[in-house]
Amino acid sequence: MIFRSIFFLLFSFLLSFSSDAQTHAIKVDTNKTYQTMEGFGAFNTLSFWKNISNEKKFSMVVNDLGLSIMRFELAPTFQPTKNGSYNLKGIVFGGPDIEHNFEDVKALSKLGVKKFIASIWSPPSWMKTLNADGRGPTTIKGGSLREDAYDDFADYCAAYCKVFKEQTGIELYALGLQNEPEFVEPYNSCVYTPSQMKKAAIRVGKKFAAEQIATKIYLPEVLPAQKHVEDFFNEIVNDETASAVVPVFAIHNYDNDGINVGGASAREWGKYSEIARTASPAKQLWMTETSGHKNTWDGAMLLAENIYNAINYGNINAWLWWALADKKSSEVFSLIVDGQPSGRYYASKHFYHFVRPGAIRVRITSSQTDVLALAFKHSGNYRMVTVLINTSKSPATMDLPKIDGKKKIYVSDRNQECALQKNTEGMSVKLPAESIATVTWE
Repeated sequence: MIFRSIFFLLFSFLLSFSSDAQTHAIKVDTNKTYQTMEGFGAFNTLSFWKNISNEKKFSMVVNDLGLSIMRFELAPTFQPTKNGSYNLKGIVFGGPDIEHNFEDVKALSKLGVKKFIASIWSPPSWMKTLNADGRGPTTIKGGSLREDAYDDFADYCAAYCKVFKEQTGIELYALGLQNEPEFVEPYNSCVYTPSQMKKAAIRVGKKFAAEQIATKIYLPEVLPAQKHVEDFFNEIVNDETASAVVPVFAIHNYDNDGINVGGASAREWGKYSEIARTASPAKQLWMTETSGHKNTWDGAMLLAENIYNAINYGNINAWLWWALADKKSSEVFSLIVDGQPSGRYYASKHFYHFVRPGAIRVRITSSQTDVLALAFKHSGNYRMVTVLINTSKSPATMDLPKIDGKKKIYVSDRNQECALQKNTEGMSVKLPAESIATVTWE
C-alpha cells in the first residue's frame, strides 16, 4: 500500500513536470490584418499627483508608460452665459482649470503625444432643461439639451475646438458629445435618448464642416450593462446625414453602476464591431473609460484580459483608462497611486509602450488555450510586437515565430514589472504563472 502511494505521488510529480515543460506554439500570419491602432491613453488627473515636477510626470507617462492619447473634460464653465465670453479659468475635472489643461497639452505634445480628446459631461446650464429634481437649469443631476439649443450647442463645441487650437497650437483630435448619457449624476451630467444624440451630432457636424474644423466627433460613451449600446449605434448608422459626420463610436468598460469594472463580453464586442465595420461609412470603435480593477496583481491581470477582449473581439482602435493619477483612497480609479506606478500601470505598459499608433493587428494563434495572444506589425520602431497573457496558475513555454530582427522580451507578474529578460537567444519564451509578456522585434 505504501509502495502504491509513493508510486502515485511520483507519477503525479512527473506528469506535472511534463506539463510545465511542454512547449506550445505561437503562429503569426502577417498577411491577415485587422484594425489599425490609434493608441492608448487615460484621463488627465496629473494635478492630483503632488511632490514631483511636471517635467518628471510628463516624462514618466509618455516615455515610460507610453501614453499616446490624453482625454479631459470640456467644462460647462467654458461659456457660463449665453452671450458671455469664453472662460479659460473654468474648472475641469483634474484641473484646476481649462488654461492649466492647455499647458499640459502643450508639454505633452512636445514629448510626442499627438492625440488629445475631450468629453462633455454637461452643456452649460443655460442650454438645458430642468434637472431630475425639477431644479435649475443646472449642470448637475441630469437634465437634457433643450430642443431650441442644438445650434447653440454646436457653436459652443466649435468655439472650444478653435480656442483649443489657438491656445495649444494643435488641433483637438476628437470631441465626445456626452459622457455616459444614460446617467443622472450628482456631478456634471446630461441625459440623451439615441434620437436626441443623433440630432446633436448632426448640428455639431454641420457646424464643424462650415468652420472647417477637423476634430472628429465620437459618441455615445454608454455602458454595455445599460443594454442600449446598439440602439445608440444604429440611430447614427441608419441616418445618412448623421453617419457622415460621426467617424467614431465609443463605449465605457463598466458595470451598470458606472463605477465597478464590467464591460462588454466577447460576444458583445463582436456585435459592436460588426455594426461599426459594416456602417457606411465604416466607424472606428474606441473604449474611452474604465477603472475599478483592484490595486493588486489580480486586478492587473483582469485589466490585461479586458484589453485583450476589446482588441481581439471588438477590433477596437483605441483604449483609455480613467484617471492617470490619484491618491490611495481612490486607488481603484488610477494607474499611478500616491506617485507610485500600480500593477495596472505595468499591465497597461505592455500595450501602451510597445503597441504604437499606426500599428496593424495581424492574425496570431496560440496552441495553449490559457495563453491569450495578440500581434501587431509596423508598430513604431518595431517590426513586430506580440503580447502574451498567461491566465493559468501554471507556467507555460511558448515557441515563438521566426521573425527577422533583434528580439527582446519584457515580463510582468507578481514579482517583476515589465522587466527586460536576459538570455532570450532561443526560439521560445517562458511565461510565469499569471503573467504578461511583450515580445518585440526591431
